[in-house]
Amino acid sequence: MTEFAHTPVLLGEVTTYLQIRPHGTYLDCTTGEGGHAYEVGRQLSSEGTLFMIDVDAAVLAIA
Repeated sequence: MTEFAHTPVLLGEVTTYLQIRPHGTYLDCTTGEGGHAYEVGRQLSSEGTLFMIDVDAAVLAIA
């Protein structure tokens, strides 16, 4: 299991609201340490796509 220094807020609510499709395409514009992106990516198939961006390059290195 992946450990995060920051606990993602409303993770369950966000992933439920997104109704993630395994073949879908998603964009995380505030990736941070990647907590939400990790959960979205975990639910994607090899056909799915996840783009992650953040203004802080240091946290992207963690994600």
